[in-house]
Amino acid sequence: SKGQVLKTGTADEIVELYLATEGDVSRANSWIDLSRTSRTGGSQEARFTELRFSTGSEGGLISGGPMNVQLRIHAEQAMSVDRVAVSLYDRNGMKLLNADTAPMQQTVPLKAGQNEVLLEIESLPLLPGTYVLGLLLSKQPSTHYDYMESVCEIEVAPAPDDGIRPQANDG
Repeated sequence: SKGQVLKTGTADEIVELYLATEGDVSRANSWIDLSRTSRTGGSQEARFTELRFSTGSEGGLISGGPMNVQLRIHAEQAMSVDRVAVSLYDRNGMKLLNADTAPMQQTVPLKAGQNEVLLEIESLPLLPGTYVLGLLLSKQPSTHYDYMESVCEIEVAPAPDDGIRPQANDG
């Protein structure tokens, strides 16, 4: 066995310790600065600078509930893109959701400088747990401006009436 006891105490004490050390799960309704986030690829002629996800209300993300993703994008010059995508992965890297503008077959115009794009997911089809959020900004067929496979972790809570408790997604 490779495990070890780190702390003993009441359930409340142990849960508090666990939550304090669980990692960098991002909070809903807060802007996340992406300037230091590792890029997986892209030319950076246009790049994501900030991200905020929310439900449209004060609470966090809920299984089966809405998810709004506001993206701030800096473009070096005026251009249009046809793919602005938000992906959610489990902790093993399996893509579970891809909200992408490409199926709409409409371009997204970007002016030189700062731009803001809002993606709305009507119903989040995920079980309660922790997921990794990724972003893609590109123009078909092959121009990738910005691609970040692992921007942040998000927590999806159970719907208040479903009786499901959050589960770890680590395999």
